[in-house]
Amino acid sequence: MWSGPRTLSTALMRSFENRPDTVVVDEPLYGYYLAETGIAHPSRDEIVRSMPTRWPEVVDQLTSGPLPPGRTVYYQKHMTHHLLPQVDRSRLAGLRHAFLIRDPRRLLASYAKVRDTPTLARSGDAVLARRAATHGRGLGQALVRARVGVDRVRGGPRLRRRPAGVAA
Repeated sequence: MWSGPRTLSTALMRSFENRPDTVVVDEPLYGYYLAETGIAHPSRDEIVRSMPTRWPEVVDQLTSGPLPPGRTVYYQKHMTHHLLPQVDRSRLAGLRHAFLIRDPRRLLASYAKVRDTPTLARSGDAVLARRAATHGRGLGQALVRARVGVDRVRGGPRLRRRPAGVAA
């Protein structure tokens, strides 16, 4: 699942976390992103110490090896801004991708509650919208070339009211 912040992505991830057939990973490229960009962020040093900081290592963990017995779904919650240009998108071709996009007005209103100067660029949502809408640039282009299924999951308000109907 590719999203930006403030899109109900954590709530959706938690719902999958409660399924007995599912393994969940939360923002696996985050340590790499923080190490590579040097961006200041709360708990940055702790996060960098606790997560892989080389993208090939992260991608290997996400794309190889069997799931534990009894698990058939591997739910990965990603933030689009963690997918830096150096990451070889073709290495993600074996995965099925979905994009969680929130109405920009609602996203910015929510983001303003946690950031002083919210912008779509800072949220990563502009990048997400381009990738999901065009399927011809960035991540989408690599996935289309690899003939990987790309789904769209939208509708924050609908997702909140009827998660089964929207995410089914």
